[in-house]
Amino acid sequence: MFKCAFVLLISSLWLEKGVIAYDVALVEYFYDTEIFLNLSPLDAANRNAKKYNEIVGAIKHDHEKLDLVVFPEATLVAEPLDTPSGRLAMTFVPKAESNIIPCDASNKKYSDFFKLLSCTARKYRTYLVVNLKEKDDEGGVLKFYNTDVVFDRDGKVIARYRKNNLYLEPDTNRPKVPELVTFETDFGKTFGIFTCFDIIFESPPIKLVRKGVKNFIFPTLWIPELPFLTTNQVQQMWAQGNDVNLLASGAALPRFGSGGLGIYLGNNLTLAKAVTPRTDNFYLYEKIPDKTNNLNPACSTKINDKTAKEMDKYTLYIEDLTNYSYEKLDLEGPKTINKKLCQKDFCCDFKIEVDKVSANTKMNKKTYEYFMVIRNGLRTYGNNVYRNALETCGIVACPGPTIKDCGKRFPDYDEISWPISFQKISISGVFSNSEKNMQFPNSLLADFSPISPACTAWVSETDKLRSTVKKTFSTKNPVSKLLTFAIFGRNYAMDAN
Repeated sequence: MFKCAFVLLISSLWLEKGVIAYDVALVEYFYDTEIFLNLSPLDAANRNAKKYNEIVGAIKHDHEKLDLVVFPEATLVAEPLDTPSGRLAMTFVPKAESNIIPCDASNKKYSDFFKLLSCTARKYRTYLVVNLKEKDDEGGVLKFYNTDVVFDRDGKVIARYRKNNLYLEPDTNRPKVPELVTFETDFGKTFGIFTCFDIIFESPPIKLVRKGVKNFIFPTLWIPELPFLTTNQVQQMWAQGNDVNLLASGAALPRFGSGGLGIYLGNNLTLAKAVTPRTDNFYLYEKIPDKTNNLNPACSTKINDKTAKEMDKYTLYIEDLTNYSYEKLDLEGPKTINKKLCQKDFCCDFKIEVDKVSANTKMNKKTYEYFMVIRNGLRTYGNNVYRNALETCGIVACPGPTIKDCGKRFPDYDEISWPISFQKISISGVFSNSEKNMQFPNSLLADFSPISPACTAWVSETDKLRSTVKKTFSTKNPVSKLLTFAIFGRNYAMDAN
């Protein structure tokens, strides 16, 4: 039985008279390992495609208007690919310029589950985005890709994007040249598309931003990592840092901490988000206004303690911060802290006003300590397979007294006391004003939501020679129950992949 829920957070007051809006549903699909273990890859793909069809039908049943549905990465077809049975679960995918509607195609190169998804888009008259495993024999050599496919309301393939930055996908090929894929819709929006680990890199996402794309679709099976790269945290920082709109749909795989959806409207607001350790299928349905720059969302830093408690169930990866330079915050009593912290030639200025509220300190409760940290250098991901260059500085919560403890989380939320209120945080860093350098505002509260953009300021100041840029990330309102507040910087030119 399909279990679904929806969140409708947008107020009718946000939509001006005459403004065209579009309606989107983002699906968090449960990655059921039992299904993939007990069925052949092809049977699992067929089964999941039917479920996708049921979900779209249920959404359409509940909502009069539906313009776009986005499914996550890797929940239609599973690894391994490079086996006879795995190849049966893959499909050929036509190029967008071929103008093919797989629902009507007699070509046996297109798998039945692929045809069904085309028919789903046509039946429910919606744009449909899915991620699948593609095979291609161009040039006489069979290759396999992690591919996003976009169907229009007629079921026609109007976009095909092959993932460029693979994450521990040994049986999958990268395209020879990173693909910059966009598609247009009949509701007047042009979307760029990229997948999961791509978000950490310059190409294709940042290159699409430079081409003027303002709306993005992001299917993912994200493996969250504290303290800087949990699911909604990384999604919001990318949208806010680039001032673009991002529709993110995640796969639910709780044993890896995976899950989460989000609708992020640039540097203005996060319209909706959800991340909990779910073992069912879930969707967010939202009406996206055509114009977002005149929205005036209220600031709230209140967290959901129920959600924070549910996060106890998550298995979370932790970045090793021992290569960071650091200084522990002295939080005894009300205090203003002004500190410059450097590593190599990269420095950040911290201005922090804290208040220690003794009334919130409960007997025998655990409390976090906080460290200022900074990193200028390479770090590794994925069992040391990938190395990326960071220029990052921030404040992180630590359940113990050493840098080795930082980024970790107390295992029982009910046993935590939060005596520290940050009345004001401002972090500034000076970066090379180069296309190869990007910075993002990064934050995380105890319930694993980032701080709303309405509650923060993200400011860029370029010097007279335009050789450097000063980035400042600051709070507008007091914040408590804080896990992370940082500038997450990337130096793409120094990557060592």
